[in-house]
Amino acid sequence: MTTNALVPFTGSQLSLIRKTVSKDATDVEFDWFVENCRLLRLNPLRRQCYLFLFHKDNPKKRQAVIVTAIDGFRAIADRSGNYRPDDAAPRIEYDETLVGSLNPAGIVKAEVAVYKWSHGEWHRGPGTAHWKEFAPIRYKWADDPESGKRVRTEHQELDPGKEGWTTMPNLMIAKCAEAQ
Repeated sequence: MTTNALVPFTGSQLSLIRKTVSKDATDVEFDWFVENCRLLRLNPLRRQCYLFLFHKDNPKKRQAVIVTAIDGFRAIADRSGNYRPDDAAPRIEYDETLVGSLNPAGIVKAEVAVYKWSHGEWHRGPGTAHWKEFAPIRYKWADDPESGKRVRTEHQELDPGKEGWTTMPNLMIAKCAEAQ
């Protein structure tokens, strides 16, 4: 693999990325991920982007997805020279009637603005993220003794693999709003 001048990863960095951030990736998925990191000038070792593999044990459904983290979005925007972050804390709207296992803080939505310099002045660009649209709520699955298969139940939960949404719900929804 040749090194692209956009983001010149060293051999040891590539090895580290391979062993950590993309340890389950195939060679093709790894090369694709690294090339996109180079083109976008994002560094996965700085947690600016991630490679997620869905259905990694099922070749027919397997899907590699590159996700840009909020620090990656910030790095891209900052390189433009026309960006500045919000000068206020995220505005979060709460509704105590929503507090529960699917919404530990009762969050309705968050709003965060970023600013772009254009035509001699700063222009505010608000981003809004609604809890019901961004929170990783999923259906629970259970074994069906009759069919011997796993079936979806009608019970929902915050994805336990995404602990931040339970422990830091304000931060998580604010990052989604900023990314918007």
